[in-house]
This record gives sequence, C-alpha cells and structure tokens, in this order.
Amino acid sequence: MLDKKPDLAPAAETAVFLGTMPALELRAVSKQFGGLKALNSVSLQVAKGQVLGLIGPNGAGKTTLLNVVSGLLRPSSGEILIDGIDVTTWPAHRIAAEGGLSRTFQNIRMFAGMTVIENVLTGFHARMSTGLVSAVFRTPGERKQERQARKAAEQVLERLGLSEVADREANKLSYGLQRRVEIARALVSGPRFLLLDEPTAGMTPRETNEIMELIHQLRSSELTLVVIEHKAGFIMRISDQVAVLNFGSVIADGLPEAVRADPKVIEAYLGAGHAHT
Repeated sequence: MLDKKPDLAPAAETAVFLGTMPALELRAVSKQFGGLKALNSVSLQVAKGQVLGLIGPNGAGKTTLLNVVSGLLRPSSGEILIDGIDVTTWPAHRIAAEGGLSRTFQNIRMFAGMTVIENVLTGFHARMSTGLVSAVFRTPGERKQERQARKAAEQVLERLGLSEVADREANKLSYGLQRRVEIARALVSGPRFLLLDEPTAGMTPRETNEIMELIHQLRSSELTLVVIEHKAGFIMRISDQVAVLNFGSVIADGLPEAVRADPKVIEAYLGAGHAHT
C-alpha cells in the first residue's frame, strides 16, 4: 500500500536535480514493439550520486526502460544522455565500458557450477583491455589484470558481506544471497551508474531490509542508481527521486512524499475510487 511507511530512515528530502547537467537523462524516449508502445515519450533526469526509484503496475514498461538505457534495446525515438554525451545508438558493451553503467536483472542469472567469486569475476570484463592473444599466451599484462580483477572481486565481496561464501557454488546459495552476488557482479567493474531491476523480489522482510541498508551505503559513494521495485514503500524510503510509469508513460516524477500523494499514482495502484477519496 502506498500509505504504509516502513520503519527505516527516509531518503534525502531534497530535490535531486538542481539545474546542473544531469548524470543520466532521457529525452522523449519511446520504444515500440509492433503495434505495442512499451515506452511513450519518457523524459527523466537523474543527478549524480542520487537514487531514482522507478515504480508502476505490471506491464508499465519499467524493465523495458532499463533495457533501453543499458543498450540491450535501441529506442524507437528519443535520446539517452550519460554525463551529457548522447549514447542512444551505443551497443550495450560500449555503454558498460565507456559509459560506466552496470545492471542487474529481474531474473537471477548465476553461472551453474561456478563459485561466488568466479561469478563476480565475470562482471569485471568491462574493464579488461587485453585480448585473445594475451589470454592465450598469458602475457604479463594479462596476469596483472587477473590480479586486479581478483582483488576487486574480493573487496566487493567483503563490502557486501559475502566473503565467507566466496568459494561456494553460487547457484546453491539462498535466494537472498544470490541477489547479493548479482549486485556484487554488477559493482566489481567500478561503475558510475547502477541499474537494479527488482533487487528484493522474492525476499523475506529481513533480506529486504538488508538490501535497503546496502542501497543507503551505495548512495554515499556518489554512485548514481536507478532502482525498479513493486514495493512502493521500499522505493519511497531509498529514493531521492521517484518516477511512476503507467502504460509506458511517466505519470509522476518528483520527491517521494509528493509522488506518494499524487492522485494519478494512487489511481494507478488502487483504482479511481481510492484516488477520489
């Protein structure tokens, strides 16, 4: 319910975009699949080091938006800018490497038979500069990057409280721990932008609170985040800015408390009768 507040510290109560160049900007972005318009002229701005919470009913276009921003899908129209640079036509690997963007997915993607640290190491590829020849012949440059990757993985595992399970098979961990491993894999490359697609889906209340605390920690490191969640109360607590999608369009965008009270948002979640009340 939108009017129920969790017993945790609120996010900052200041506007997220104060007139400076936004870290991430969408300008009238649309995405069409045949006759279906999944995104309809979406315009959003996120300031550096802030958290944009993205909510909306099922089928609102939230995951499509992340796929477009991360380069997995190309928008049908509109522009996407990272630090003022137009990345609309960039492929996903370039957005990750040059744009400094990393993400998680709605469905957990662990590599079967691989340990936690091996899964996390796969996320370091965006920072690797050596090629096939270096890998085959084990050049000094290749070995140096392997050491750097291992150190980065160990550091992020410690940060997320996963050091004790580093050598366990990732796909045999609990659901909540697998979610943390996925976030660790997204963080190991040292991104400037992190997109989280339903990071608490299927979690217990305790696990959800742990992810909330983790996001609060990430907010203090100048990492810019976009977080999708169905749990409106969770989003209201972690976010500096909340945007609401409905049928592919932004129906509200602003401070959490203002969005919470918006009649259009209440109607989208609870129906027209509640919005009128």
